[in-house]
Amino acid sequence: MFKLIRMEDLRETDIRYTRDHDVSEIKSSGSREKIMHVRLYGKACVRAKCREYLNGRIVQEFENGDFMFCFSAPEHETFWYGAILSFGNHVRIIEPPELKERIFKTCREIQAEYGSS
Repeated sequence: MFKLIRMEDLRETDIRYTRDHDVSEIKSSGSREKIMHVRLYGKACVRAKCREYLNGRIVQEFENGDFMFCFSAPEHETFWYGAILSFGNHVRIIEPPELKERIFKTCREIQAEYGSS
């Protein structure tokens, strides 16, 4: 995966690139990294952020505005993981269990960094 923000020393050229890409082809052939399929429960206040940052879909909605959300992403890609952490207690991982443990471990490490003072 790449982002323009990560590129340095860019310059405009007269070269045009117009090839169309099949996204499913890119996803299946470009990376050998394991894809993690995530299901989470979100509170209404993070609905828009989940849709924007996690590129998934709402699979269930509740009367109070809360929702169940599913998405898939490369296991070790940092953006989606950081987004989930930024939602704090407004989301709860339902599955997979290894992601729950990873979140829990990260939170313990953050807590240890700041100590109990």
